[in-house]
Formats: sequence, structure tokens, C-alpha cells
Amino acid sequence: MPFADGVLSRILRAMGLPDKVKSQKDSDDNPVLNIMGPSSGTLIGRHGHTLESLQYLVSKIVQRMTGDDHIMIIVDVENYLERQKDKLKELAEGLAAKAKEIGSEIPLRPMSSKDRRIVHLTLKDNEHVTTESRGEGLRRRVVIIPKIKATQSTNPVASDVVSNFSEKEELEIISSDEPLPYSPESVASSTSSIESHSNIGQEASEFEEDSFGNR
Repeated sequence: MPFADGVLSRILRAMGLPDKVKSQKDSDDNPVLNIMGPSSGTLIGRHGHTLESLQYLVSKIVQRMTGDDHIMIIVDVENYLERQKDKLKELAEGLAAKAKEIGSEIPLRPMSSKDRRIVHLTLKDNEHVTTESRGEGLRRRVVIIPKIKATQSTNPVASDVVSNFSEKEELEIISSDEPLPYSPESVASSTSSIESHSNIGQEASEFEEDSFGNR
């Protein structure tokens, strides 16, 4: 989208940030607007919620300008999303090995459809486990299922092991340090903080009018 980087640049200026926008492609060959500069911590936010909201805001502005409600603009900061994708793949492979070892299903925490897809694709060719999504809405999650399941007679403590693992070890892996971004429930609360940072609504409106030559 040729003018999406201009939309994002105007938003950054309205926030009083000096960062620049670079158009590039991610590892899946998707176009990405990658923000480069000194404000990465501010723009990523806690658990990636601010970045998620920034992407949502840019996408909505571009959708309004084009009349196409299906356009989604990927916004990244210093390749943060790529690092998180690698972390999610590593997590999926580790939990798959654990599921094989204990012979019991391991549920991951609820996550976005994008992150669920990464887990499914990572384990698609794994010879020891399969995956499926369960739950509805914001509670939908991936469950890793071993192809050979333990029984009470062969592994009487399997249920206790998986219970302890999913409640403690999994949460520690997922939630510590730099948790995975893009939990769907975070958009509304974080977007308001971006919009209140400065006169972004006015700046976006002016950009839209500029793009169509009305000002």
C-alpha cells in the first residue's frame, strides 16, 4: 500500500516521536511497515499491546481511505514481530516434545488466530503430535495432542504432570520476559492511549484529505 507508510509517519509525528518508517517484507514475504528509531519500548508497549493498537489504527485509516474493509497493514518495530514468531515456534516445538514425553495433551493459553496458525504450521509435519484449536472467541487456543497417549496403567501420573506443566511451566515460558504479542482483547484499551497521546485523529484526517487532493 503506497501511502500506508505516510499514514504511519504522520501518526508518529503527531505522537512527537522521531522514528522513521521502512517498508520491507517479513519471512513469509508479506509487506511490513517496520518502525526504526529510539522509541521502540514506547511503541511496542507492555506485552506488545501498543504495537497491536498502532497496527489496528493504521489499518482502519487505510480502510477508510480506500473503501476496502479487508486491508490489513502489518506494523512492526525493530523486527519485534519476527523475534516473537521465532519464540512462538520454539515454544511449540518444546511443548510438542513434552506432550510426547508425558503422553498427554498440552493446551496453550488463548491466542490470536495469527499465532495459532504459527503453532499449527510449526508442528504440521511433526511425527509425534498433532494440533487442533478448541474454544470460542477470546478463549480459543491450540491443544497439542500426542499421537501415542499414555494410559493410567502405563503412566499413572500423566494427568498430574500435564496439570502441573500447563499451569506452571507453560505460563512461565509464555508470560516471562517478552510475552507474545497480539492478544485480541487488548486492542480497545490500548488504542485509546495512542489516540490520546496527541492530535492523531486530526493528523490522520488531514492526511486523508491530502491523499485525495482536497487540501
